[in-house]
Amino acid sequence: MTLTFRAYDASRCGYPRNRIPVTPLLELSALGSPTSARYRSAFNEASAPVFARGRYALFHALQRLGVGEAHCVMVPAYHCRTMIDPVVHAGAEVALFTLNADLSPDLAGLASTAGSTARPVKALLLPHYFGFAQDIAPVAAFCRERGIALIEDCCHAYYGSWRGRPLGAWGDCAIASPNKFFACDDGGSFFAPDPQPSVRLRSPPLIDELRAVYHSAEGLWTQRRRRFGVDELRDLAPRFERVREQFPRWSGETEENAGRSVSHHYQSGLDAASALAWSRDVMHWSDAEKLCELRRANFSALLAGVRELPHCQPLFSVLPEGVVPYMFPLLIEQPEHRFHWLKHLGVPMYRWDELAVSNCATSNHYRLNLVHLPCHQSMRPDDLAWLLRALALAMNARPAAEGAR
Repeated sequence: MTLTFRAYDASRCGYPRNRIPVTPLLELSALGSPTSARYRSAFNEASAPVFARGRYALFHALQRLGVGEAHCVMVPAYHCRTMIDPVVHAGAEVALFTLNADLSPDLAGLASTAGSTARPVKALLLPHYFGFAQDIAPVAAFCRERGIALIEDCCHAYYGSWRGRPLGAWGDCAIASPNKFFACDDGGSFFAPDPQPSVRLRSPPLIDELRAVYHSAEGLWTQRRRRFGVDELRDLAPRFERVREQFPRWSGETEENAGRSVSHHYQSGLDAASALAWSRDVMHWSDAEKLCELRRANFSALLAGVRELPHCQPLFSVLPEGVVPYMFPLLIEQPEHRFHWLKHLGVPMYRWDELAVSNCATSNHYRLNLVHLPCHQSMRPDDLAWLLRALALAMNARPAAEGAR
């Protein structure tokens, strides 16, 4: 089966560098115990191999489950490209299943998808989006009834529990991306509840280790120097008006590409490569309790800050106890204007705007309208104040065409 991808073309937008780091920076104050009684991690409670990236941990999971060219893997219609690449690299068919508005699987859609594949379904990938635990029970039951292996995708949920057990311990195996939670350059963890044969991974070259140490030191220096002063906050409004005048909108121009090969994000030579020793050291010496508490506090601050803003809505209106968020997902209206303005201000945002074409209404809408904002532990009060001020300006402004009517 050949997938067709729609991709947002930002090459001619000229977006500047982010004003706030999208990922955490190394801080001496963040060092401490890697374990927490309140915030558990399946990947810390076992001797889990750490690959170079989560995509390679996923490929390893597929290999362990015996997925090959004769099989199909079910993947959610809302995805990043690196959730698809390992399946394509394994030679398996990709079947996209539909999602509800809260990104939970459409259970009726699961059965429909499983019954329409060209090859027998061997595995299903279930992500805990943005760190919020899925209701695993019905999906696990669906998989058991059909002899399908369940892979928990914890790339957004390195920490967290569901019904008293850590995320990742419910499926046949699980993967995670520690570099999304720690101040390290790489990392992709694999975990299986049952004892697994040891994995021998190739060590990265010394130059890569030295480069990672340098990046951490550079990040630490940047963090110490970085501050948003009162004048910069005051100047944000006139700067926004200049951006709105100079860059009124972007059409959301897309390009479609179809093929059976992996994207440029996937390098097959790294399938059996280990994460950097420096990355594993940073993970081991990071204060888990502090990391989780700071992320929750920052998410709560953003939740309170956007609650009264027009033209946007947080995907999750409540932060449940024990959830450790990866990023803050925000649905925005008229992204061809507001996303464009915010990016030109230097607001750090992700968006999964390269998606395989599907009949899922949720993923089709979220592709351009759902932005991912940082809430990591390195964000400071002035970062949050600047970010919320930028959001308020963009959400309260009316596009020129709308104002002219």
